[in-house]
Amino acid sequence: MEQQSISLSKAGIVTSLQARCAVIAAANPIGDRYDSSCTLAENVESTDPILQQFDCLCGRSSGR
Repeated sequence: MEQQSISLSKAGIVTSLQARCAVIAAANPIGDRYDSSCTLAENVESTDPILQQFDCLCGRSSGR
């Protein structure tokens, strides 16, 4: 976000968004079960460069 924009590439579409807009994302854990012994990145199979684009990361579990 230091450049006041974020570049996204998904499904053959490449775009750049200005940082003035909010980006909210959600991901389900692998196998629909959150493993508390793993990190958030491991639970959703995401890479650190993607997760570092967000200012706030929140994990939520249903307690099952």
